[in-house]
Amino acid sequence: MTTAVLQVFVLDVVRALTDKEDSRVSPGVLGFVVVAILGVATWLLIRSMTRQFRKIDLPEGGTEIPKRRDAATPGDHEGNARPSDPDPS
Repeated sequence: MTTAVLQVFVLDVVRALTDKEDSRVSPGVLGFVVVAILGVATWLLIRSMTRQFRKIDLPEGGTEIPKRRDAATPGDHEGNARPSDPDPS
């Protein structure tokens, strides 16, 4: 009896795979679940990003970027180059 059930199952699968009349394809429930999960994940990421942006404290003077004192010229830490020092490179 199990072989008869197996044969019917295999014949149904073969017919379904070779049937050219029903060529409609739909994403079904799995497609909906995947899109819903992606939508929820995107919403959570945007919410988290918004919270992180709110934590940033910008200076009130504008958007000018302050310059570092020691990056102006090679030399001592006050930004003054010493002509007597040899070039480190």
